Amino acid sequence: MLLHTNDDAAAIRRCRSGDIRGLDALMTRHQVQALRVAYLLTGDRMQAEDVVQDSFLQVFHTIKHFRPDHPFEPWLHGIVTHVARQRLRGTSRRREVSLNAMSPVGSTHAPDALSVARRASVEGSDPVEAAELAERRRALLDALSALTQKQREAVVLHYYAGYSDREMARVLGCPSGTARQRVHAGLGALERIIRERYSWLDAAARPPSNAASAREDTGHG
Repeated sequence: MLLHTNDDAAAIRRCRSGDIRGLDALMTRHQVQALRVAYLLTGDRMQAEDVVQDSFLQVFHTIKHFRPDHPFEPWLHGIVTHVARQRLRGTSRRREVSLNAMSPVGSTHAPDALSVARRASVEGSDPVEAAELAERRRALLDALSALTQKQREAVVLHYYAGYSDREMARVLGCPSGTARQRVHAGLGALERIIRERYSWLDAAARPPSNAASAREDTGHG
C-alpha cells in the first residue's frame, strides 16, 4: 500500500486549513474504494453510502490528527470501519432493521438477480451471465454477514482491500498477530459457510484459504 500522493498531500493541507475543496479532492480519489469497503462491511448499498459520507465528514473534522508520514487511505479505511461498526451496532438494537441490513438476500437494496438480468438485456450484455454474477455476489455478501464483526472486518480489509497484516493492524488498532489470527479464523469460517450453504459457488468466487499470508512477506497490498 503506497503512501498518499503529492495530490493527496496538497488536499490534506487544504483540509487542515479548513478549505472544504481539499475534502472534495480526497473524495474524488478515494470514495470508490471506501464505498466498496463499506458495502462489504455492511452488506447494504444505502447504508454503505451513509457510512462513507459520515466518514469523510470525520476526515475533515479530525484531519489535524492525521500523521503526514503515514498512508492516507488506511487511515480513511480505519474511520470507515469504525463508522460501519457503530452503525451495525445501532441497527442490531432494532432487530427488523438489523436483519434487512445484514442479509443481502433479504435486503431491498441488494441487487436482485432478476432485476440485474433485465437491466443487462436492456444494456445489451448477457442477462443470464449478469444474473449469475449477481447471485454469486449476493451469496458472498450473505456469507460475509454470517462472520463475527472482527472476522468480517479482517477478511474485507485483507482479502478484498488488499492490506498486509501490518497495514491491517494499523487500520484496526490491534497487533499484527491479532490481525493475522482474525483473517485466518474469518477465512476458515467463510469457507465453511460457503461449503455448507453455497456449494454451487465456483472456486473463482471464493477467497483462497491461504490469503491470510499471501502478501505478508512483501508487505504489499
